[in-house]
Amino acid sequence: MTTGPALIQDHQLQTRAANGRLTLTKTERDRAMDSDRIKGKIKETEGKIQDAKGDFTDDPSDDIAGKAKQAEGKVQEAWGKSKDAVRKAVDK
Repeated sequence: MTTGPALIQDHQLQTRAANGRLTLTKTERDRAMDSDRIKGKIKETEGKIQDAKGDFTDDPSDDIAGKAKQAEGKVQEAWGKSKDAVRKAVDK
């Protein structure tokens, strides 16, 4: 069961949802991280693992696929960071 400040915050979110105003406050937006940043970091980590597997098994296809996945993850993370920066600039 939720208690204390978390309970108050849950109640506030439920109240805003009931009133049809489920929007994030400025503080909530400041703390929020774009999902692309998280997904990109996960992809990058998966790529590092695949790359290491390719090195360990001497499989060039795993090595190449791992490096490609790392690059894809870095691009996705950068996209998320830029979206966060725009969001922050608009909020000012």
